[in-house]
Amino acid sequence: MKNNSALVIFIFALLSAAPIYGQFSDFDAGLSLGGGSIKGNSPTIGAMSGEIFGGFKAWFSDDVRFRINILYARKPEYFLPDNSKGKYYPFLAGGGMNACIRQNFSEQLHLEEGAGIILLNDRTFSDRNSWSAGVNFNLAAEIDLRESHQKRGYAAAAGTSWGITFNDTRPTYYLLFLRIRYIFG
Repeated sequence: MKNNSALVIFIFALLSAAPIYGQFSDFDAGLSLGGGSIKGNSPTIGAMSGEIFGGFKAWFSDDVRFRINILYARKPEYFLPDNSKGKYYPFLAGGGMNACIRQNFSEQLHLEEGAGIILLNDRTFSDRNSWSAGVNFNLAAEIDLRESHQKRGYAAAAGTSWGITFNDTRPTYYLLFLRIRYIFG
C-alpha cells in the first residue's frame, strides 16, 4: 500500500503543478502510440505502447518545454482476441516529467530532444508489482500543422523514447512512436 500512496502523490503533484500558476504558458496536450520492447529483470519482451501527456513553457525559458506524461506498454497479444483463460501479459506502466528542447529546420519542421525523470511500475511477471525511479530520453521529428499566423492547432511527430530505472527490478523500455498533439497557444 505504501507504493500506491507514493504513486498517487507523485501523479497528483505532476498533474496539478502546471495549470495552477500564471507563470506557465503555451500549453499543449496529446497522445502517442507505438511499439518497442520492455523488460524488468527478464528477457526483452515486445510491446505496444500508449502515452498521454500535457506540456507547458515556464516563465524562465522560451526554449524549454516541460511535459508531464503517463505511459503504458504491454505485450501485443493482450490486445488480440483470445479464448485462453489464465494467461498473463507482461506490462510496464508509469509516468514522469521531461524537459524538451526544439531545433527548427524550417517554420513547419523541427527536431525535439528531451530528457527527464520517470517512475515505472514493473509488471513483467504475474507475481511482480514493484516501483522504480529513473530517467528517460526521447527524440522526435515533428511537423507543425498550424498556419504561420495561428497560435492554436495540431502538430504530428514520429520518434523514439528510451527509459531506464535504477532500483528494485530496474525496468527499462525502448519505444518507437507516432504522436499527435494539440497546441492551445
